[in-house]
Amino acid sequence: MFDFLFRHSHKEDDAKGRAESSDDQAVGTPAIRRSVCTGEAVGGYLKDGRFHDTELLATDRDIDEFARKNRTDRTRIKIIYE
Repeated sequence: MFDFLFRHSHKEDDAKGRAESSDDQAVGTPAIRRSVCTGEAVGGYLKDGRFHDTELLATDRDIDEFARKNRTDRTRIKIIYE
């Protein structure tokens, strides 16, 4: 009965995927902020000189996945130490 409320098109999925892509200049440059004391790593984007965090990177696998999502090599991601 209410199926029309929960239906969505693939166009919406495509638009969401593009918005999260690093190719979109609105998002920024992928970067990892890492704590000097604890080693905690947070993935995010550099835009307008500021870091905007998006996800916690607890393992090396998480960092590899972050690089894959951003269509770049892990070694090309800028690391910010604080």
